[in-house]
Order: sequence, then C-alpha cells, then structure tokens
Amino acid sequence: MGLARLAWGSVLAMGPLFAQPAATPADPVADFKVAENMKTVNYPQTLSDITANFRRPFLEYVRAKSLQQNAFDATFGTFLRGVENGRVDEQAGSSATAGGTASAAEKAGITGLVTAALESGALTQTLDQNLLTVRGNGEGLFRFLTGQDVLPICMDSSTANCDPSPLNNLELTAAFDVSKSNTQAVTGQNPADGTSLAALLTSDKRQFSSAGARFVIKNTRDLRSKTYRDAWNMWFLQNKTALFTATSDLLTAQDSIYTIVRSTDANGKTVAFDDPTSVYQMWRAGAVTALKAAPANAPAVSAVLVIQLDLLEAAMRKSIPDLDAKLTAAGNAYGRYYANTRAGFDLGNQPMLTVEISYQEPSLQPKLINSKIVFAWSPKQKGTVNPGTLTINAGLSNYTKAQVSNTKGNTSYWRDAQFALQFDRPVDSKALSTFTLGAYIQYQISPGLINIPSGTVAPGTSIPLPGNATQLLAKRGTVAVLQAAMTLQLPNSGIKLPIGISWSNRTELLTGNEVRGHIGFSFDTHSLLLAGK
Repeated sequence: MGLARLAWGSVLAMGPLFAQPAATPADPVADFKVAENMKTVNYPQTLSDITANFRRPFLEYVRAKSLQQNAFDATFGTFLRGVENGRVDEQAGSSATAGGTASAAEKAGITGLVTAALESGALTQTLDQNLLTVRGNGEGLFRFLTGQDVLPICMDSSTANCDPSPLNNLELTAAFDVSKSNTQAVTGQNPADGTSLAALLTSDKRQFSSAGARFVIKNTRDLRSKTYRDAWNMWFLQNKTALFTATSDLLTAQDSIYTIVRSTDANGKTVAFDDPTSVYQMWRAGAVTALKAAPANAPAVSAVLVIQLDLLEAAMRKSIPDLDAKLTAAGNAYGRYYANTRAGFDLGNQPMLTVEISYQEPSLQPKLINSKIVFAWSPKQKGTVNPGTLTINAGLSNYTKAQVSNTKGNTSYWRDAQFALQFDRPVDSKALSTFTLGAYIQYQISPGLINIPSGTVAPGTSIPLPGNATQLLAKRGTVAVLQAAMTLQLPNSGIKLPIGISWSNRTELLTGNEVRGHIGFSFDTHSLLLAGK
C-alpha cells in the first residue's frame, strides 16, 4: 500500500488546486500550509523556497490574482466534473411505483449532497401526479451542517480523515405530490358483498407521497471512495511510464517560468542559476528576513507571506512580460497531463449494489412498505464518459396493516412484486444527452385496493356512493411497461431534463393499454460543489 500511496501523492502533487479547497480571499495562501510549516524552526526558509516547495501553489496564486481564468482550466477538478457529467447511474427522481416518474428502473447511484427532482407522468399508477422528490446524502449533509468541506478530495491516501465514513453511502429521500387534484373513473368489487362497483375518484392534492433510505453496499463510482482511489493507484502503477512522460512536459512548462527569474538579475542580465543577484534569490533573501521578523503566529506570517508573494509576482512580470501567456501554456500542459490519466478512471465503471426501503402513501390506497435491491453494471471502456449502464431492480411491496384480499374476507400483507431492467447510454462524447430504454414488470399478488372517500359519486351521475370509506378491489394481475426516454443536461450545472414516453398493458387499478408522456427536471448540487475544486 505504501507504493500506491506514493504514486497517488506524487501525481496529485503535480496538479493545481484539487486536493485542497481553493484558496479564498480570506486565506489566499491556504495551499502554503503556513500553520503546519510553522511547527519547524526553519519555516521562513521553507515558505520562501517557492521553486522547491510551492511551484504549483504560487502559479495558482498568481493566476487567481491576474484573472487569467483559462490558465488552469484543465485541472483535476475540471476532470472530475467531466467524470460527474458522464455518470448515468445516479437516481434523481421517484421510483417506477410512484405517481410521477421519468425512469422505469431506480438507479444505483446516490447524490453527494442534495438533489431535487420534479417529475410528471406515472408508469404504473392510475392517477397521474406531479412529484417533487428530494434526496440528501448522509455524510454530505453532516459536513455541510458542521461547516466542513462537503467533497474532500485528499492529496494522499494516508491523509487523516481522508476516506469518507459509512454515512457517505447513505441517502435519505422524501417525495411530495405538488399537483392539483386528479379525477379518474375506476371499477371493481366491493369486498363486503362482492357486488360490482364503479366510482369517480378524486385524488388528494399537495400531499406527502413517500419517504425512504437507500444504502450503497458497493459504491466504487463515488469519486471520494477509497475503493475508487485504490483502483486508480493500481492503474497508475501499470501506466507510470506514459504518465512520467506527460509529467516531464508539465515540468518543462513550469520551468519556462521559474528558470528566467532564477537565471536573470534585476537588470535583465543572465547570471548563474542560483546566483545571489538573480531576481529569485534577491527576492528570497528579503522574504526570509521579512518572515523572520513577523510575529510567530499563523495569521501574521500568512499576511507577510502574501506581501512577499506579490513582490515576487511583480519582479517576475518585469522579467517575463508574457507571464500570462506562459501561465496559459502551463495550464495547457496540465490539460495534456490529465488527458493521459483519464483512461485510468474507466475503473469507476465498476458494478454497484444498492438496497432501499421506503414508506409510501399512494393516493386513496393503503399505506405501503417497499423494499428494493438495485444492481448496476457497465461495459469496460476507457475514458471519462460512461459507455452505458445496465440497471436491474427487484423489489417487494407490503401493506403496513393486513388488508382484505378477496370478497371472502381473507387478508394479506403482500401487495406486489417488481422487476425492472433499464439501459442508459450517453449519446455524445460529453454525455450532454443520454438515451434510455427500460422495461418494468409488476405482479400484483393481491388485487389493487382503493379506499373510496365519503361523498364519492358514480361515473356519469351526481349520486353519492353509499357508506363511508368504502373499499373497492381492482383486478390482480401483471402490469408490464416499456419506456424510452432522452435526458438532456446542462454541463457542470447539475441540471438534467428527462423526457420520455411509455406504454403499459394496464395500471395497478385499471385494465387496458396506457400510453403516457413523462417529463422532469432535476438539480444536483454535486456538480456545483465540484466546480469549486
């Protein structure tokens, strides 16, 4: 494991700000780790030795100040956003059994912090609803509420608190019906006497729909996971020759900046590489003196360091008039470097396994508990874009209380069994659109049971049905659904727009073919968090 850690650390040390949160105006020298370096006696020499210790942090510091925003666009953070954009395994909306959904199968992936989805168009439910589904990651929410970095991406496998806790694999969900009331004519049998019964149902509006929890047993696609990082380390060791060639190019780009200030004096005359009169050595001597004179506390030393870095930047700009252009060239070198590493991240397309349990309150039906297992698998392909993901669902629904199952008065807890199969395939190389084909089968172990509210009328009449809270049994049987959909996404925004169409042989309450449209809108904060890396 030691060699793998060394490999991971050595590669990440070459890159720009992705291992730690980017420096902020409140702490522009965060990457110089002032407090940590002050634990040594020679910290003024350490902090001022830019070319040996802080090549990348200083260039990033200058870039941030110079507004040369394209200098380091192709960073590891940008790469991670590309990986995130290419993922098609993350569930945003509700399940196929809900009153509004845009997916025949529930996907195995979970959010990094919070996802919200608004979807319309049911697959199996007789009454269409507009469902707002909110999902939250257990660890992400805890880190957010306690003021910690929500998506820590660690510099080194041995870094303290580097690996996420088991809460990272936990997702909490809740769904609400935000639609107006919906009316539907249904028929069935009254379980009390077996007589045929027809009713014109009106669903409740703006009501709670479901709540649940999902836990990812095998979560190799999480960019923060130890499994993912270890797999990348293994790949790195197998491909280090090509990577070291790319690293050499990257060092050359950096050297084109630092060599000039180390071999030129204030008058522009060429001097020996470490001549005391060189721009860099003259600056460093002054920086060491200033840092030694600063009060021995991290804020004071940081403030002095900022001043000294600004002086070095000014000296560099005098010696290197095209500094911004060289920063851009260095940024392009980072891009070429990470282009060589991207093939290693196809290891993230490993199988996933998720379990789920949810409490559901279907409109005008008894309350349910749904248990489900979700498996996802992708073909092997190099690159950041997922080559496609096959998702398989298997689940069972049972009533929270035993319900009447026939006109003889028998009761049962079991409601239905479900199986779903779905394939999601990115259409373009940047995964800005994804095509989906899905199939869903639901076998109703017990007939569909409807609670008819008092005052419900018979279809075509204004005559209220007799009794209060009458029950109606719909036919048991198999519900089969085929769905095709296209999901469009705005890159690096977390916004996705699924649009689909489905055919079903019946719904859970009514027989007869159904063709329905499905549309949704989802927003995942994960991409926005990565934008800060």
